[in-house]
Amino acid sequence: MNNTFNWKAKWIWDGGEAKPRNYWVCFRKDFTIDKEANEAVIRITGDSKYILYVNGNYIGAGPVRSWPFEQFYDTYHIDRHLKKGRNTIAVLVHHYGNSTFQYIQ
Repeated sequence: MNNTFNWKAKWIWDGGEAKPRNYWVCFRKDFTIDKEANEAVIRITGDSKYILYVNGNYIGAGPVRSWPFEQFYDTYHIDRHLKKGRNTIAVLVHHYGNSTFQYIQ
């Protein structure tokens, strides 16, 4: 969890309302690899909260608290969770939709 990597990314959303209140979304990506992974890293963050799974295994949750203008991301090494053949990355996202004591919209 640090920004030593020059991270450039785009927010992914479901195309619905931009800032819905108390909204849950599941994202899923299936992919195939032809050999065992020596190294595989996921860098991820979320506006409010996320839970990350790889092939049904819980990997982590976040993001850690940060300012909206200096958003942190989390880094997970997932190579031991990948297998030759079909793999799935799934993320359960919760968007709060309004500020709380722990979250600034």
